[in-house]
Amino acid sequence: MMEMKNVILVTIDCLRADHLSCLGYSKENTPTLDNLAENGVLFSQAISTGTYTPISFPGILASTYPRYRQEDHRWLPKGKSLISEILKREGYKTAAFHSAPFLSRYYSYNHGFDIFYDSFIFKDTKIGRKILGKKYETYKRALMRAKFLLSTFISSDNPYENAETITRRAIRWLKNNPGGFFLWLHYMDAHFPYSPPKRFLPEYISRSTVKKIMRKMVLNIGKKMTDEELKSITDLYDSGIRYIDYEIWSLIEKLKEADIYDSTYIIVTADHGEEFGEHGKIGHGLLQKPNEELIRVPLIIRGPGLQKGLINQVVSLLDIPPTILDLLDIPEEIKYQGKSLLPVIRGEKRTEGVISESYVLGAKKKTISYRTPEWKFIMDEKGYECELYNLQSDPKEKENLYEKERERAKEFESKIMEHIAKQEKMIKGLKGNNEIIKKRIRELKRLGKI
Repeated sequence: MMEMKNVILVTIDCLRADHLSCLGYSKENTPTLDNLAENGVLFSQAISTGTYTPISFPGILASTYPRYRQEDHRWLPKGKSLISEILKREGYKTAAFHSAPFLSRYYSYNHGFDIFYDSFIFKDTKIGRKILGKKYETYKRALMRAKFLLSTFISSDNPYENAETITRRAIRWLKNNPGGFFLWLHYMDAHFPYSPPKRFLPEYISRSTVKKIMRKMVLNIGKKMTDEELKSITDLYDSGIRYIDYEIWSLIEKLKEADIYDSTYIIVTADHGEEFGEHGKIGHGLLQKPNEELIRVPLIIRGPGLQKGLINQVVSLLDIPPTILDLLDIPEEIKYQGKSLLPVIRGEKRTEGVISESYVLGAKKKTISYRTPEWKFIMDEKGYECELYNLQSDPKEKENLYEKERERAKEFESKIMEHIAKQEKMIKGLKGNNEIIKKRIRELKRLGKI
């Protein structure tokens, strides 16, 4: 019987690609991730499916865009198996450790995991549902937000479990499950309120200063931050990254001690990035456009039998689940929206661009981007606002070339229209999408876009 390989998926909240040393960052911020990249495959143009956690993670764990119109406020599409569910059916031991509220069992991310640790979750109660009825879900979300705000403003604690706790729990589980496993760890230490342990803080920033900066950051929503404030916030962010990198090193050392490092595939990525004033905003989500700082993320794959190398092709995080199955020689049981990256690693060239979305559940406005190695096209769902950037000559997305490059823009518009049609077909269960496409064409013609 062939020995089962292992897979560890490490996801880091808010980690933008250009803050990794191996992807050009000036600071030596990520020695562990740099080493993984040097000894594995580094994708320099990996693109998230969304600008914040709820709309990006369906791509990472289910290779699908979210079901953003579901009435029960779940983003995971019904009928789509998480990679954990498939691997569990194949006989793999499965475990997950994190404290991100949007990835909790409340949002069905526990499916397929033997062990699922999500410290942030508020448990369902029958009496609560009976008293509050339909308002119960809103009440639970309000409690989660309240816990976060209280932690940020009143106590000195990070509202999330720190990286050391997550790593320690994972190592404890690994001791009893040394082979044939799928382990998912998600770290929150690069996420606001940027509160790493004191030993990782810059020398000029004290713990009390951290709290002051975070409070001011929240109170200054919509207001311009000074250059000094932006530097402090960015330095805190980098400190969180260094802390996570250290904990990943601790995990790898334990894998080596247990003699399972060489039989384990390690995949490291992020759900989205973080802005620090590049486009007038700080943070992520909340209708921010899919700018490069938010959707370009790291993707590193290291493991047995993989050739080393740097790949500059544009790939999507939708590709992670089919890649995991391909690495483990497991056939796809469902049709994924992503494709395995193994052919790309072996030299295959892709020609298609990558779609990303930005919206808030329940909001009317939705922005979609189409990303190629050279170009980024952004439009709102109705086609009223369009932007086109040449990323080779304008990586900061400052000069909108939409009016100068109308023919190229029309080509990218059609790609986004096809994406919308496919998603609406999936959501509504339509038999075909011809009428949807025709409607979109008529709408764009009316607006003078075609």
